[in-house]
Amino acid sequence: MLTAGSEIAVEDDSGKETLQVQWIGTNYYLDNGEVMLAKAHEASTLSTLMDLGAKKSRTVTGWVDTDGNGALSLNDRISLEGKESKIVDVRSVVSVVSK
Repeated sequence: MLTAGSEIAVEDDSGKETLQVQWIGTNYYLDNGEVMLAKAHEASTLSTLMDLGAKKSRTVTGWVDTDGNGALSLNDRISLEGKESKIVDVRSVVSVVSK
């Protein structure tokens, strides 16, 4: 399992490099065009998400778990500071640095 601190090796035509994972997160794409980021170590509370457009934290004020899986996922509805949006896409993101 990939976690913060893990090392991964990548290889292409220019050679091989070892990278270290800084953090893992999830991008949530909303039906209003916004993209929100939850870093793995912060995602469990769902109290805030990072607004990637405005580069600021936004408060989650409501959540409808449409599939009942207990996690933010596709088609769930979230309210950010009182404004409700539907999640239309979910993508994992990984931040790495050269080792």
